[in-house]
Amino acid sequence: MPIPDDAAGSNSVLYRQHVYLGVDPSETDLTDEVETLATVQDIDLDDADTAVSELSEATRSRWESFTEQVDALAQNRTTDASEAVEIGGVSSVYTAFVDGRGAEHIGEPADDPFEREPDALIEIAPIDPGFIDEFRAYFNHYLKCQIRDCFVRMGLHPPEEFRTLGPGRIEAAEQYKRLEMYPDFTDPHNQALLGSD
Repeated sequence: MPIPDDAAGSNSVLYRQHVYLGVDPSETDLTDEVETLATVQDIDLDDADTAVSELSEATRSRWESFTEQVDALAQNRTTDASEAVEIGGVSSVYTAFVDGRGAEHIGEPADDPFEREPDALIEIAPIDPGFIDEFRAYFNHYLKCQIRDCFVRMGLHPPEEFRTLGPGRIEAAEQYKRLEMYPDFTDPHNQALLGSD
């Protein structure tokens, strides 16, 4: 994806993508109940990957009711759905950048599968991703930093597995630099922040 012509430079550009999570009920112990609910609600589970915008109003309403009932069922049964979590959809890639005058420009994805807030917002500067294993390690670290940011911005010390230094959400990194109430978790020399509770 080319760097926008009016961007101040490659260091002022972020490639962004929305990621939406979903749960595959067939990977949980709720399979029979979910299939029964789908039949009662007249839901075709094969349509689960269809974009919301492509569904009729009536079908969308049935899906909303169905997902609320599945959620209630899972909570009542205290089902561990961690093995069933999957990527439910991703948007197209788009850019956010700062121009030569310092003005911020945030694009919109050309295609977004859901009409809700994404579960994750990927923001990556133009980089050479290297080999897939290197990029996977980088990306795993980046996602841990995003999770860390969620805890820190709620005023909580992150759990040990998310006590890491590095860039996560750009908005959080800017706050670490500007606001004294936050320690700077983007500074690799700030090892004291990784201590215990």
